[in-house]
Amino acid sequence: MLLFLEASIIRMLPISLISALVRRACRLDEENKEIAVVTDSRFYTMVATKSLLGLSESYKKGWIQVKKLDVFFENIFLTRNATPKFITMYKDFLAYLELDLFEMKSEDPNYYNSDLEDLELTCGTDLGIICSNGVWLSPSDDLDTAQRNKFEMIAKMLQLSPGMRLIEIGAGCGALAKYLADNYHVHVVGTTLSKAELDYARKFCVGSTVDMQLSNCTDLMENEDEKFDGVIVNSVLECIGKSDYERFFANIANLLKNNGTFVIQVAGRYDSRLGNVNGIYPLVRFANLSEIITATEKYFVMESLTDVGRHYEKTFLAWGEKDRKYRDTFVEKYGQEYCPWSEFFTQMTATMAKLRILQEWQIVFSKKC
Repeated sequence: MLLFLEASIIRMLPISLISALVRRACRLDEENKEIAVVTDSRFYTMVATKSLLGLSESYKKGWIQVKKLDVFFENIFLTRNATPKFITMYKDFLAYLELDLFEMKSEDPNYYNSDLEDLELTCGTDLGIICSNGVWLSPSDDLDTAQRNKFEMIAKMLQLSPGMRLIEIGAGCGALAKYLADNYHVHVVGTTLSKAELDYARKFCVGSTVDMQLSNCTDLMENEDEKFDGVIVNSVLECIGKSDYERFFANIANLLKNNGTFVIQVAGRYDSRLGNVNGIYPLVRFANLSEIITATEKYFVMESLTDVGRHYEKTFLAWGEKDRKYRDTFVEKYGQEYCPWSEFFTQMTATMAKLRILQEWQIVFSKKC
């Protein structure tokens, strides 16, 4: 209700006031003057009421044309302290509402939808479908190598030996579970919320010591008697509400042997107000690092923390390149508007990672005795 009132108030303001504020927020008369042109006045109300989500939808609809998206985003993010106080306060207010009270979503039913065929085109590698950040260790690395590097880092953190039993929460299509099972001779239980992912992963992992199960992360096997040598949570916490952190980590502690290892890879930022970038990412909340520490300290001891956020830029740019490669397929399936949205999404996230606005951490925990 509050969100509706706030948006309604903004729509009542004179378009001249709204446009002036939005133009300054988007640096349209300053750094972005030569690379961005507004082609439809509806752009201003859309951005004022929906912030970055509105900017995304306006770009998708062609209401603003941008020559260089990477430069456009850098100019906005680097000069965000110069944004008018009205817009800044509104964006903080909106982020609070949608993160801690409810989610704001696009009205376009195809805005977020992505089936496994799409993911295979964009995020597919020689290791399977992997929808999380890779680790680029060499200038010659490609997406396949970057994802293999990440898998090896996780394996090293877990200190694997043959016969160990692991559980991966949010195993997706089973790529990591299969890799660890095949290369380190361990048994992996993988969980997912998606029936489609479950069916795909079970076929993908045939012949490997992987057992895929349908499970809610926050209800995670609360009655499970088995204890595991290692627990893996890779790009899952972002999809769990802050109010569920306590229960989630308590369940993990219950699953882990006393001498076991818990490894989590999670995107977030040091500034707790980032939120989900005002609706761009569906059902996603980027945790503040202090929130993770607070939620885990009752159950675990932090053994190490590695910031791998700098690799996010290359990963998203690689996904964007694959989207362009299969452009005709996506256009046929979703229409012409899909490609501008994909371009906007991947470039914005890559720029946020480049500027270190968006971080990603690999954290290793041991269980408190």
